[in-house]
Amino acid sequence: MEKELVARGIKKICSYTTRPIRNGETDGVDYYFISKEEFKHKLEEGFFAEHTVYRDWYYGTAKEDCLDDRVLVANPHGLRQLKNIGSINVHSFYIKTDGRIRLIRMLSRGDDIMECFRRYFSDMGVFQNVEEEVDMILDGESPSRYLAEKILVNI
Repeated sequence: MEKELVARGIKKICSYTTRPIRNGETDGVDYYFISKEEFKHKLEEGFFAEHTVYRDWYYGTAKEDCLDDRVLVANPHGLRQLKNIGSINVHSFYIKTDGRIRLIRMLSRGDDIMECFRRYFSDMGVFQNVEEEVDMILDGESPSRYLAEKILVNI
Protein backbone atom coordinates (compact mmCIF):
# COMPACT_ATOMS: atom_id res chain seq x y z
CA MET A 1 0.00 0.00 0.00
CA GLU A 2 2.73 2.43 0.95
CA LYS A 3 4.52 1.75 -2.33
CA GLU A 4 1.32 2.44 -4.31
CA LEU A 5 0.87 5.80 -2.59
CA VAL A 6 4.50 6.71 -3.19
CA ALA A 7 4.06 5.80 -6.87
CA ARG A 8 1.21 8.35 -6.97
CA GLY A 9 3.42 11.16 -5.65
CA ILE A 10 2.93 10.91 -1.89
CA LYS A 11 6.29 11.08 -0.11
CA LYS A 12 7.21 8.28 2.27
CA ILE A 13 8.39 9.10 5.76
CA CYS A 14 11.53 7.10 6.43
CA SER A 15 11.47 6.05 10.09
CA TYR A 16 14.38 5.24 12.35
CA THR A 17 15.04 1.82 13.86
CA THR A 18 17.62 -0.07 15.87
CA ARG A 19 16.70 -3.45 14.42
CA PRO A 20 19.11 -5.22 12.07
CA ILE A 21 18.77 -4.50 8.38
CA ARG A 22 17.03 -7.28 6.40
CA ASN A 23 18.13 -8.63 3.03
CA GLY A 24 16.94 -6.30 0.30
CA GLU A 25 16.56 -3.26 2.57
CA THR A 26 18.48 -0.03 2.03
CA ASP A 27 19.53 2.37 4.78
CA GLY A 28 17.82 5.72 4.27
CA VAL A 29 15.15 4.20 2.05
CA ASP A 30 13.41 1.52 4.11
CA TYR A 31 14.56 2.88 7.48
CA TYR A 32 17.41 4.83 8.94
CA PHE A 33 19.26 2.07 10.77
CA ILE A 34 20.93 3.53 13.87
CA SER A 35 22.39 2.23 17.12
CA LYS A 36 20.32 1.95 20.28
CA GLU A 37 22.53 4.60 21.90
CA GLU A 38 21.94 7.05 19.04
CA PHE A 39 18.20 6.39 19.17
CA LYS A 40 18.07 7.03 22.93
CA HIS A 41 20.04 10.25 22.48
CA LYS A 42 17.62 11.48 19.80
CA LEU A 43 14.69 10.49 22.03
CA GLU A 44 16.07 12.54 24.93
CA GLU A 45 16.50 15.53 22.59
CA GLY A 46 12.80 15.37 21.60
CA PHE A 47 13.66 14.45 18.01
CA PHE A 48 10.82 11.95 17.55
CA ALA A 49 7.13 12.70 17.00
CA GLU A 50 6.32 9.09 17.83
CA HIS A 51 8.29 6.09 18.99
CA THR A 52 7.79 2.54 20.17
CA VAL A 53 9.74 -0.52 21.23
CA TYR A 54 9.14 -3.90 19.64
CA ARG A 55 11.21 -6.96 20.60
CA ASP A 56 13.88 -4.74 22.18
CA TRP A 57 14.19 -2.80 18.89
CA TYR A 58 13.34 0.87 18.84
CA TYR A 59 11.32 2.55 16.09
CA GLY A 60 10.59 6.25 15.70
CA THR A 61 9.56 9.02 13.33
CA ALA A 62 11.32 12.39 13.25
CA LYS A 63 9.12 15.40 13.98
CA GLU A 64 10.65 17.26 11.06
CA ASP A 65 9.39 14.57 8.66
CA CYS A 66 5.73 14.85 9.72
CA LEU A 67 4.64 17.23 7.00
CA ASP A 68 1.58 17.32 4.76
CA ASP A 69 1.37 14.86 1.88
CA ARG A 70 3.46 12.18 3.53
CA VAL A 71 2.69 8.54 4.25
CA LEU A 72 3.78 6.64 7.33
CA VAL A 73 3.07 3.10 8.44
CA ALA A 74 2.60 3.11 12.22
CA ASN A 75 1.09 0.92 14.90
CA PRO A 76 -1.84 2.19 17.03
CA HIS A 77 0.53 3.44 19.75
CA GLY A 78 2.38 5.57 17.20
CA LEU A 79 -0.89 6.83 15.72
CA ARG A 80 -2.06 7.98 19.15
CA GLN A 81 1.19 9.83 19.73
CA LEU A 82 0.94 11.61 16.38
CA LYS A 83 -2.69 12.58 16.96
CA ASN A 84 -1.70 14.19 20.28
CA ILE A 85 0.63 16.66 18.54
CA GLY A 86 -1.56 19.57 17.55
CA SER A 87 0.72 20.79 14.78
CA ILE A 88 0.57 17.49 12.87
CA ASN A 89 -2.41 16.92 10.56
CA VAL A 90 -3.13 13.17 10.66
CA HIS A 91 -5.47 11.21 8.38
CA SER A 92 -5.49 7.61 9.56
CA PHE A 93 -6.38 4.43 7.72
CA TYR A 94 -6.53 0.87 8.96
CA ILE A 95 -6.06 -1.79 6.34
CA LYS A 96 -8.07 -4.71 7.68
CA THR A 97 -6.58 -7.95 6.42
CA ASP A 98 -7.44 -11.56 7.17
CA GLY A 99 -4.97 -13.15 9.60
CA ARG A 100 -4.15 -15.99 7.21
CA ILE A 101 -3.16 -13.52 4.50
CA ARG A 102 -1.00 -11.57 6.96
CA LEU A 103 0.80 -14.77 8.00
CA ILE A 104 1.41 -15.74 4.36
CA ARG A 105 2.85 -12.28 3.62
CA MET A 106 5.20 -12.47 6.61
CA LEU A 107 6.38 -15.94 5.63
CA SER A 108 6.84 -14.94 1.99
CA ARG A 109 9.29 -12.20 2.97
CA GLY A 110 11.39 -14.80 4.77
CA ASP A 111 10.44 -14.20 8.40
CA ASP A 112 10.98 -17.03 10.90
CA ILE A 113 7.81 -19.09 11.28
CA MET A 114 7.79 -18.89 15.08
CA GLU A 115 8.29 -15.11 14.90
CA CYS A 116 5.35 -14.88 12.48
CA PHE A 117 3.03 -16.67 14.88
CA ARG A 118 4.31 -14.69 17.87
CA ARG A 119 3.72 -11.42 16.01
CA TYR A 120 0.29 -12.56 14.81
CA PHE A 121 -0.90 -13.18 18.38
CA SER A 122 0.77 -10.01 19.68
CA ASP A 123 -0.94 -7.93 17.00
CA MET A 124 -4.33 -9.25 18.14
CA GLY A 125 -3.90 -7.24 21.34
CA VAL A 126 -2.01 -4.27 19.90
CA PHE A 127 -4.59 -3.63 17.18
CA GLN A 128 -7.66 -4.43 19.29
CA ASN A 129 -10.33 -1.72 18.79
CA VAL A 130 -8.10 0.30 16.42
CA GLU A 131 -11.03 0.50 14.02
CA GLU A 132 -12.66 2.95 16.44
CA GLU A 133 -9.61 5.26 16.31
CA VAL A 134 -9.02 5.64 12.57
CA ASP A 135 -10.65 7.85 9.96
CA MET A 136 -11.22 5.05 7.47
CA ILE A 137 -11.12 1.26 7.34
CA LEU A 138 -9.98 -0.35 4.10
CA ASP A 139 -10.31 -3.93 2.91
CA GLY A 140 -6.76 -5.33 2.83
CA GLU A 141 -7.74 -8.04 0.38
CA SER A 142 -8.49 -5.49 -2.36
CA PRO A 143 -5.73 -4.75 -4.86
CA SER A 144 -3.36 -2.16 -3.38
CA ARG A 145 -3.79 0.06 -6.45
CA TYR A 146 -7.52 0.36 -5.71
CA LEU A 147 -6.84 1.08 -2.03
CA ALA A 148 -4.31 3.78 -2.91
CA GLU A 149 -6.87 5.49 -5.16
CA LYS A 150 -9.50 5.29 -2.42
CA ILE A 151 -7.12 6.84 0.11
CA LEU A 152 -6.16 9.69 -2.21
CA VAL A 153 -9.82 10.50 -2.84
CA ASN A 154 -10.49 10.63 0.89
CA ILE A 155 -7.49 12.69 2.04
